[in-house]
Amino acid sequence: MKLILICLLMILMTAAVAAARVTDLKAFENDWSFAYNERSFGAGSVENGTLSLYYDFSRGDHSAHVGMSCELPLDSVPTAFRFKVRKTAPHTMAFRISDSEGETFQKKMNIPVCPDWQEVEVSVSGFEGSWGEKKNDVFDGRPSGVGFAVEQGLTPETRGRLEIKDLRCIYGRRDGGELSLDRAPFGNTVRARFYADIITGNEPLSGGGSLVYRRDIDLRGTVESITVPVTKKGSVTVRTACQFDYFEMTKEAAGPGELVFPCGKKMEGWSVNTHSFAGELYAPLRLLEIEYRGAEPGGDPVCESVMQFKERIAAAPEWEAKDGKAVFSVKARCFSDGPVKTDLFLDVRDYNERPVRTIK
Repeated sequence: MKLILICLLMILMTAAVAAARVTDLKAFENDWSFAYNERSFGAGSVENGTLSLYYDFSRGDHSAHVGMSCELPLDSVPTAFRFKVRKTAPHTMAFRISDSEGETFQKKMNIPVCPDWQEVEVSVSGFEGSWGEKKNDVFDGRPSGVGFAVEQGLTPETRGRLEIKDLRCIYGRRDGGELSLDRAPFGNTVRARFYADIITGNEPLSGGGSLVYRRDIDLRGTVESITVPVTKKGSVTVRTACQFDYFEMTKEAAGPGELVFPCGKKMEGWSVNTHSFAGELYAPLRLLEIEYRGAEPGGDPVCESVMQFKERIAAAPEWEAKDGKAVFSVKARCFSDGPVKTDLFLDVRDYNERPVRTIK
C-alpha cells in the first residue's frame, strides 16, 4: 500500500534561541588524519582553524569515499555538535563519533552545495550504523574522537572541496542527549510490506542490452527480502549497499512472475564488495539499482521488513527556493498493509535545531 502526502509550505525563518551550553572544542588545533579508499584520492589539511579537503573520485565508482578523524576526548556525551561548512559538490557528508572502546557511530547529513559558510547542527541520536573492534551497538563510556566522511554515491560529479570550521558541542538541550542507533528490531516490532519506488517516475538507463533503474533509497527497518515482479523471461540483478559495503545478486526469470531476493542480517547469497562488512548487516540497507536483461519490470519492487512500531509512518522533507522563499515538500508514507490512525504535524527547525513553526 502506498500513502503519499505532499505539503507545500512557505516559511518565514524566525525563532528564539533555546537555552544550551555550547563548548568550543578547538578541534582544528589538533592533528587530523585523512583516509582514502583505493577508489579515491585528494589532499586534506588543517590550517588557521579550518579543515580543508580536496577530493577526486573520478578513478572509482559509487563506493569511492574519504574519511577524516581526530582524537578528541570529552567528559560526557553531548546532545549535539555544531559546526560551519562550505562545500562545492552535492556529495553526501557523514558525521562520526567514537566511544571509549573504539566503536565508531555514523549518521549521514545531506547538506546541499553551499559556497558560503553555513552553520549546521547534528544531534547525537539516530545513528545509522557502527563499526569497530568492540561492535555491540552501544555507546560505551565517553566520546574519544570525532570525524567526517564524504562519499561518491550516485552523484554524477566526481570532484569537490569541503571546508569545516568552528566545531562545538552542545549540552543541556531539551532532547536529552541520548545516543541511539534507532535500528529494528528493538522493543515492539511489526512486519511491513512496502514498495521501493525505484521505477515509478524514473526513466531507465539503457545500453548493452539492459535497462537499469537507479535511485539511492534507504529501506526502512531490518529488510528480510526484496521481491521484483517481471513480465517476461530474462535475468534481474539487484544492487544494494550499507555504509561503504556493496551487495549484488542476479536471478533468472523463466517467464512472468516474481523473483525474491532474500536479505537478512547476513546477506547470505549476495556477492560482496566489502570495506567494513563483518558478516552482519547494519541498517539502513540501501537499494541502489535494478538491472533487467531481457526481463521487463512488472512494477516497483516490494520490500518485506521488520521495523519498530513507531517507524510505521515515515516522512521525508525536501525544500527548494522559489521567488526568494523556501518552499517545503513533505512526503509521508505508511508502511503498514492497512490504514493507520495518527496525527500528522510538521515541525520545522533551522540548521541549529531552533523551532521555526509547527503545523498540525
